[in-house]
Amino acid sequence: MRCWNCSHEVSEKARVCVHCEADLSEAPSADEVAAVMELLEQMPAEVLAELGEAMSQSASAVEFANRILVGPCPSCGSDQTGDCEADPEIHQILVGRCDECGELWCTECGNALTHERPYCECWDDAAE
Repeated sequence: MRCWNCSHEVSEKARVCVHCEADLSEAPSADEVAAVMELLEQMPAEVLAELGEAMSQSASAVEFANRILVGPCPSCGSDQTGDCEADPEIHQILVGRCDECGELWCTECGNALTHERPYCECWDDAAE
């Protein structure tokens, strides 16, 4: 079987991928796969090409998601970025963080944020 995260071949009995350490029990459901396929069929060719390029440059599903949802650091340009959803002090998926320079920013509008106040006013606008 193939790992849902990195597409490497893994044992049918494996619970965790030996290549990327993904939990193999977290594979997307058939309904989730169908919803994504439907969405992809509706996308313009140039968007699909950009997604394909981003996917080919990513070693895992997490890296791919960070590449398209978080993007490069607006301060130093590094692509070593991610969201802060799992950060116990911030716990916010809309906050981007650069692993190289430590910059925080809003992934919605690009505004710089601080560790003291990792909150963006644009989130208030979205709630209205």
